[in-house]
Amino acid sequence: MVKIKHTKGKEIRSIQQPKEIHEIQIKHPSPDPAKSCESSKRKKAYMAAVSYAFIIGFSFLFVKMALTTASPTDILAHRFSAAWCGILIVAVLTRRKVWPDLNTFLTILPLAICFPLLFFSFQGFGLMYTSSTEAGLIHALVPVWTILLARLILKEQTTLSQLFFISLSAVGVGYMFWMKGSDVPFNHYMGSGLILLSAISAALYAVLARRVTQRVSQWSLVASMTWIGFVGFNTTAIGMHVGNGSLMSFFEPFKHIEFVTAILYLGLLSPVTAYLSNYSLSILEASKMSVFNHLATLVTITAGVVILNERFYLYHVIGAAAIMIGVIGTNRRKKQKPSHPSFLPVRLSLAHAQAQAQTEGRQRKNDDNNEDRR
Repeated sequence: MVKIKHTKGKEIRSIQQPKEIHEIQIKHPSPDPAKSCESSKRKKAYMAAVSYAFIIGFSFLFVKMALTTASPTDILAHRFSAAWCGILIVAVLTRRKVWPDLNTFLTILPLAICFPLLFFSFQGFGLMYTSSTEAGLIHALVPVWTILLARLILKEQTTLSQLFFISLSAVGVGYMFWMKGSDVPFNHYMGSGLILLSAISAALYAVLARRVTQRVSQWSLVASMTWIGFVGFNTTAIGMHVGNGSLMSFFEPFKHIEFVTAILYLGLLSPVTAYLSNYSLSILEASKMSVFNHLATLVTITAGVVILNERFYLYHVIGAAAIMIGVIGTNRRKKQKPSHPSFLPVRLSLAHAQAQAQTEGRQRKNDDNNEDRR
């Protein structure tokens, strides 16, 4: 600070040093509520995707258990009968509308053809000729097909990093089949082919659902898809039994507790998996959602080895590690560093204040001298 004193007609300028060090705090703007809400939605979507992966992973185990006492068509019929009963119970308790309008139903119909009709049909018959572990490994190829279909239909963009990690997961699957060797029966290849068609159906469903889930409510999707599966599979199974004159054998598997347990798991959790999948797809990209099928593969392998005593070799471990790295790498998001911290202290030192005051004083003195000369 500069003070001016008058002494005998002369101006004497004195420089007063600042007594304190000033501190200026620049506050970073508060976070955008919209971005925080979006981040919260994505976290919930990832949690739903993980839950979906675990339920799907164990489903291969329960299908194999049910196949010991019933045919694939009977299993699917009873499975979706239990699922439809669950939908009706929820509708009564929550007072929700079960039947959507005609336009909504026609919008959902292409999805229902892919999932559950084609997906579960290929899966059920494929598991008759291959193990649950191998079926889970083939199912891990869903992200590869999803990316191809998403680029073709949705025009989605994927980064080189995502393509690398998804390819790494696919290489892990291929490596395990290569190590298995070629000395396998023809039925095994047929079962693998059916599981591959099931994976393609799941990928097509993931791509189509990406748009539909943004226009149709989750409840309408789940209820409609379950009803279509209930009608379609029961019509097929009962029609086959009527044609063979073996209608009573349709109910014989319920004598076995293992079959009842499998049907309750598969049937009652089918609407849950559909809801989790649809919810995740309404927020996440189709390619990112489908990569969680790799996690389901690991769950399937573990369940098959531990519970069904299926063989598991070192090359399975190597392939599973590649799959898991692909899951983590594909969904990894780079954290962007802020351009400046929330609080940025700026200290004005005493020397800086002195220099500034002296500069101002000299400038004013020069101005006064110039005026006197004039």
